[in-house]
Amino acid sequence: GFFAFLLLLVEVQLVIETSSLTMTVFGNLKSAVTVLFAVAVFHDQVSVLQWAGMLVTFTGMLAYSHARGEWLAEDGYDRLKALFSCMDSSDWEKDCPEETTPIVPKAGKASGHV
Repeated sequence: GFFAFLLLLVEVQLVIETSSLTMTVFGNLKSAVTVLFAVAVFHDQVSVLQWAGMLVTFTGMLAYSHARGEWLAEDGYDRLKALFSCMDSSDWEKDCPEETTPIVPKAGKASGHV
C-alpha cells in the first residue's frame, strides 16, 4: 500500500513536470521491464514476434525522448554544469543566480529542439 502511494505521487509529479504522453511512455517502459524481468527470473518463453515488439517499443521510447530534446540535450548539460559549479562556489550569491532554471525544459516551452 505504501509503495503504491509513493508510485502515485511520482506519477503525478511526472505529469506536472512533463506531460501525460510522457507518463504513457513511462507506463510502457514499466510494462516492458516487467516482461524482461519475467524472462530473466522466471525463464518465461518469448517468441520472435514478441522480441520484435519489445524492439519497436524501446525504439519508440528512444525516438520520443530524442524528439523532446531531453535526451543528451546540450542546454541541459550546460545548466547541470552551471549548477554544480555554483555548488562548489564559496560565494553562492555572487556566482549563482537566485532563481535557477530547470535542467529539463517543461512541456510547452520552447527549448530550441523539436
